[in-house]
Amino acid sequence: MAAITGQYGAFWGPKKDQNGKLASSVAFAEETMTRQADNKTYIIDDPDLRYWDKTKPLVVEESTDGGSSWTPVASGFTVQHAGGVVVFDEADATRDVRVSGYAYELEEKMGFFSWTLTIDVVQHEVANFQTDGWVENVPGNKSWTAEAEQHWNSTDKLDDWIGELLPVTFFVDDQSTRKWRYEGVGYISQDAVTTPQGELVTRTIRFTGDGPVWRRTG
Repeated sequence: MAAITGQYGAFWGPKKDQNGKLASSVAFAEETMTRQADNKTYIIDDPDLRYWDKTKPLVVEESTDGGSSWTPVASGFTVQHAGGVVVFDEADATRDVRVSGYAYELEEKMGFFSWTLTIDVVQHEVANFQTDGWVENVPGNKSWTAEAEQHWNSTDKLDDWIGELLPVTFFVDDQSTRKWRYEGVGYISQDAVTTPQGELVTRTIRFTGDGPVWRRTG
């Protein structure tokens, strides 16, 4: 099987307001989620509300009587804030789900010409006298970092992003489909400007992941 090569990668992040600053997340209430084929995974219906603010409360409610009554649930599921996804531990074909919280509107960050995503797994050494001198390891915690690079522009301000916990999306496919992507929530931990002599000035922003990063295919 041949490798799939990304042709027009792109970096998307929270939208700016009319003053060029980071736009605040917007509240939404009792939004319907669609149950997937596994009867465990639910995705919020409105595509404009799929990037949730992890710093603000999220209320998940379920109904098993077709929506006549709703009950808040606080456990038994995991939340994917980047993507608007709730995954329950147990399958239930009778369960309906709705959600209330805060969402960011994302936009393509024009001018960024390169991005790098790195996923790391810490290895813990477990070698002993029976390994004949060979080091053996078991996997530990996982983490991810990412960088996005652009040509520096004096009118493009990202200073208010530093230290914020934000959802981001990294596309790796054709612009017309926007299908293959990686999504996660991370802290904007660095804003670096590079000024090499005789070359274009570039700016790199660095993300430190908070929780998983998810590979999406649709």
